[in-house]
Amino acid sequence: MNDVLYNLYSHTKDPVHLATGRRFNGWVFSQPLADGIDTLGSLPFPHANFHLPEVIGFARAYELTGNSTDSLIANNFFDELTANHSYSTGGSNSGECWQQPRDLGAFLTTQTEESCTQYNMLKVARRLFMQQADSKHADFYERAILNGIIGNQNRQEPGATSYIYMLPLGGAVKKQWGKSDYGFPCCWGTLSESFAKLGDSVYFASEDQSVLYVNQFVSSEVVLDGANIRVSQDAEAFRTHDNLTLTIEAINRVSSSSGTELTVAIRVPAWLSVAGSVSINGEPVAETITPGTYLMLHRMWNESDKISISFPQTLWTSPLNDYHPEYNGTLSFMYGPLVLAGVDIQSDIWVPKGTDFKSNPASFIVRNSSTELEFEATAADGSKLRMIPLREVMEEQYVVYFMTAGTKPVQPRNGYCPHSRGVNVDAHGHGVTWSVVDGMHMAM
Repeated sequence: MNDVLYNLYSHTKDPVHLATGRRFNGWVFSQPLADGIDTLGSLPFPHANFHLPEVIGFARAYELTGNSTDSLIANNFFDELTANHSYSTGGSNSGECWQQPRDLGAFLTTQTEESCTQYNMLKVARRLFMQQADSKHADFYERAILNGIIGNQNRQEPGATSYIYMLPLGGAVKKQWGKSDYGFPCCWGTLSESFAKLGDSVYFASEDQSVLYVNQFVSSEVVLDGANIRVSQDAEAFRTHDNLTLTIEAINRVSSSSGTELTVAIRVPAWLSVAGSVSINGEPVAETITPGTYLMLHRMWNESDKISISFPQTLWTSPLNDYHPEYNGTLSFMYGPLVLAGVDIQSDIWVPKGTDFKSNPASFIVRNSSTELEFEATAADGSKLRMIPLREVMEEQYVVYFMTAGTKPVQPRNGYCPHSRGVNVDAHGHGVTWSVVDGMHMAM
């Protein structure tokens, strides 16, 4: 409601709409965020999608008012969630609730993670990027949409498109598809919207259109009317061969010989671990290519100039975000921004071949197709495992987090959003009883 009312205020300039939006501020949630204290797992009601829309509202309020507290709340929330509560997919929460910081192992279940929260975190990242043009928000956006949205729609089944409410990340599991024309829980709505606006964060431009930010690498086109320029991106080869091309084209130019001045800011992904290359019309650029930043290419652009980019994707390891030693061997494996899933596997207890697999997944995972993202992993016993991007899993049984120590910690019994069901068993087995008082959940 705060986001709705702030957007209404942006059109009406009626102070009543702004003041009413402020009434939807839950101080128990926002005050610790303003102070930089992570209490997300200790809230009286830590239901993730109950609070996430509030953050979007705070980010919007900062844009309209310049209030520094609004900015602190939104930015501290993003930093806390990504550092302390997130999985390799960029998603967070289990059973719709947040847990204590870096205490995710005991809650790694079929109810990890919810599609709605991924949808709303993308909105948070988008708003923060528009305020700061920081590549970390675009990096997050890439990982979250590729791993937590794209694979949550199944159009292979006959009839209506199917969606998944929860994207299971714990155990040897299957995606639980539900028809989009039946039942219609909240995630059916957010996923329908997500697939209708896949292009809304591929490009951004500065207000004066002097800088074009290329944030996501997908085949697409954008027109900057103010600069009389069109930029098209051919990224079909990027999915499998790491290469993409940007073509600059002038439109309605008065003088075809003068060129058009523009800075093209290309996101250099934080996951890039080997040297990338960028050239303009076949000539390598002189600028330094640094992961986690933007490569700023400023010049007079002529019609049909081409920027060629190679950001090689490599294998790397993403440990489970948990500080307990029993989860030191709980790992997921990545290829560039993509989470890899082991498919047609019966257990998440799986020990890779070799002794340095944590730091060097390429020692036991090899790509075995030049046209598709298909991989083969070798276990300590010599058996083989097929791996594909999580987003491409449809009907297969799969594993995302592998228990590579060869054993699995005892999993406490955690229900669906336990804080809202009367009794919660926390990650260490302690019972906490909650009661409802005036609509708020209070610890007893």
